[in-house]
Amino acid sequence: MKNSILLSLFLSCAAVCAQTTTEPVVPAPIVLPTLITAAPSLISADYIKTIYTLTDTKGATLKEEPKEITIVRREAAQKNTGAQIGLNILMFALGSGGNIKTFKKEDLRGITIVEENNRINLQNTIPTSFLSKVNQLANDSIHGNADWKNLKFDKPLNIYGDARLIYENLTGEDDLFRMNVSLIISKNFEKSSFFGAKSHTIDCSNPGTEAISLTRWSENSYQLVSSELSKITNECLEKIKTEMPNLLKS
Repeated sequence: MKNSILLSLFLSCAAVCAQTTTEPVVPAPIVLPTLITAAPSLISADYIKTIYTLTDTKGATLKEEPKEITIVRREAAQKNTGAQIGLNILMFALGSGGNIKTFKKEDLRGITIVEENNRINLQNTIPTSFLSKVNQLANDSIHGNADWKNLKFDKPLNIYGDARLIYENLTGEDDLFRMNVSLIISKNFEKSSFFGAKSHTIDCSNPGTEAISLTRWSENSYQLVSSELSKITNECLEKIKTEMPNLLKS
């Protein structure tokens, strides 16, 4: 009897297991990440270098690269005048009267405008952003000219420049100043020659803007100073563009 019960249970389990189907586990497909290829950047070749120089084509020399627009006050001129008069008297007494020298206020070095805390508009952009624009203009011009692209430019473009506010009158009580900008671009020819010019020069200097009061110059943290310098450098860029064939002459 006991054996019959066990046999019956065994057969029941076998029947149930036979009816149960086991579905195979299908692994999820592996999704590979999409490879994104960036488009190549178009970088203009550097055909020619542009550098800032402390000496202009006429021999004028700056002590250091100017970082800001400076100011020449009449006090500096009066002090220089007194020293020069004393030197001239000494030279005359020593019998060297022929060597008596004079000076121009444009030859005086400017000093920092210390009254302004916001220095943004006083930045001298000639050795920085203007130089970069000239360099870009020159390289783009060469890149777009089939003849120039085949040339080798070993001689760099040279930029000399400074900007100052210079007093208008040596005497008096007015505070009139003009903005004086020296700006010269030059390049030596690639081939040296014993005859004729050896370089090409573009003079964008502005000897003096309209004389206005320092009070007006200083409005809005010397905004007018920045605007005038931008105007002069932008006009110079157009001049360089026009004279580029002469500037790149071999």
